[in-house]
Amino acid sequence: MQTVDVAYGVLEYFHHLELTGVYDKEQAIKQAQKVINRLRYRDSEYFWIIDETPTMVMHPKYTDLIGKDLSDISDANGMFLFKEFVRVAKDQGDGFVEHLFTQSTVVKVSRAAKFHMLNISSPGDGLSVVRSIRVRLRELSQA
Repeated sequence: MQTVDVAYGVLEYFHHLELTGVYDKEQAIKQAQKVINRLRYRDSEYFWIIDETPTMVMHPKYTDLIGKDLSDISDANGMFLFKEFVRVAKDQGDGFVEHLFTQSTVVKVSRAAKFHMLNISSPGDGLSVVRSIRVRLRELSQA
């Protein structure tokens, strides 16, 4: 799941521009968000940014979530997804969260990485596809 590294690199670049005086902190964050907002991989996969509260800072697909507190959003198992992303980013700096895709039985693995006060996440990657297939095969074998 090296795709998050691309978004992380964008943040590092704009942080460097802040440190060298090209942008102030607010401008650097806004410019980085603009770039990350446009990044795509595998044609339609994207990145989103939350802060530590967790509040949605940037989301290219669900713009109605921007500025909203995501603390109470849970998956079908009752795991508070965004709280878990923040916990992993805080505790590990960078790590993976296995969760169900919204309210379904499709297992996803998302990566959360902390950059100063922003947490960057991708909604899943190749590993999630493998695990999704395994879960589906398990369901079929139990039928």
